Amino acid sequence: MEMQVNINVIKTQRNIRAWSQTHLAEVSGLSLRTIQRIEKTGGASLESVKSLASVFEVEIKDIQRSDKKTDYSLNSKLVTLFGAVGIILSGLVMMPATARSIMVDLELTENDKDLASIQILNEENSESEMKISDVLKITFTSSKESDGTVLISAKLYDLSDGKEVLISSPSIKTKHKETAEIRFGNYSLSFTPNL
Repeated sequence: MEMQVNINVIKTQRNIRAWSQTHLAEVSGLSLRTIQRIEKTGGASLESVKSLASVFEVEIKDIQRSDKKTDYSLNSKLVTLFGAVGIILSGLVMMPATARSIMVDLELTENDKDLASIQILNEENSESEMKISDVLKITFTSSKESDGTVLISAKLYDLSDGKEVLISSPSIKTKHKETAEIRFGNYSLSFTPNL
């Protein structure tokens, strides 16, 4: 018995799954020529329609052609919606990360005596932290400005009394491989960004 199927539903269901006509033929047990004929003419045997409905996990009535206006069932609409959402989400997952990292050379001296000299890979606008024994804590964020300079915002904490006491919170601008220095008390803190 020859039935008429909605060609658009068949193609949509196949495309949602990113299946070729060949793959649809394989999973449905139909020949490639049968799939091509169904998608071209809309004519299919009851057995072919049952096979297609089974692999698409829909009811036969969902892929039959209606003499009324083309009307997809709720199930077909949901499958289409979830397929579109899946494609959008997979695109978001594969998008490259937009956060930039800035390598910062940080040097801390006390009375011209080196206390620390390290490199920190700071993700732009994220806070990095460094502790010097139980005496000093330094946190900073860096961001590249539109003019090519780097803005570094630091917070310096005194830890010597067992409490975190904010000493200073300066911000400085500098350029690639140019050192900017902050002085506080006997300490000197130098930042050199490497973009």
